[in-house]
Amino acid sequence: MSYRGRDAVLVMRRAIEAQELSADYVICGGGSAGCVLAGRLTEGTQRSVLMIEEGDDFGTSPTAAMLSPNPARVIYDPALRYEGLQARRTDAQEPSLFWRGRGVGGSSLINGQAAVRALPGDLDAGSRPVGDEAWSWRPMRPHRRPADADADYG
Repeated sequence: MSYRGRDAVLVMRRAIEAQELSADYVICGGGSAGCVLAGRLTEGTQRSVLMIEEGDDFGTSPTAAMLSPNPARVIYDPALRYEGLQARRTDAQEPSLFWRGRGVGGSSLINGQAAVRALPGDLDAGSRPVGDEAWSWRPMRPHRRPADADADYG
């Protein structure tokens, strides 16, 4: 059985209160990062993860839009993205449509299967405000290697 929005929150709250639902970790969002985090947390352990995702899990049942060679069919499918989100890069720009995927896989559902890795300088700059060099380019390289050497697609 599948629940959406407020109904899903109420069902989950009742299950937790009745102690029928428990997990070692709760991850909010089943996008690319949430899915990877859930996988890594449970890899080779007995830990459990509860992942909360508002959108659907298409699993092995892709929609016709997902199977189309035309990426516009996925990008404009309201079942796969959040309607009405807008953003701008600067105050001088007018807001425009901000495509964010809705479902397990997050925005990877609608990005045309393109992957863009962060630049070394961006990762280094992002690690400075938190004062943790472990998040900079060089220490993160081993964690990115599995994706770079994907035997199925790489």
